Amino acid sequence: MEVLNAMVAEADQRGLLSLLPGSHFGQRTSLYTDDLVLFLALTLEDFRCIRAILDLFAGASGLITNLDKCLISSIRCSEEDIALVQQAFPCQLLPLPCLYLGAPSPSGGCDARMSRS
Repeated sequence: MEVLNAMVAEADQRGLLSLLPGSHFGQRTSLYTDDLVLFLALTLEDFRCIRAILDLFAGASGLITNLDKCLISSIRCSEEDIALVQQAFPCQLLPLPCLYLGAPSPSGGCDARMSRS
């Protein structure tokens, strides 16, 4: 999982992912065992980039992302924006607030939150 974290960090450092609104706290990922939370701007390009990273990671590691277990929780996003992103990353919507690892999720600070459970 550290390799996946490094791949996302490299994409972020190279400017392949959009800047997050507000103050960027420096980390886009939260890893716990086989769970991953990504903080992304709600753009089709960002979700295509993450999908490509996950596909590369799967090819190298054999660990495949199960999109049936992926969730998107959005903050201040229109239904049209979410539908557009789901073209590149088809998964379920989970309204906020929600629980992640038993803790409530934050209710602000980014445009989209995608987690794998």
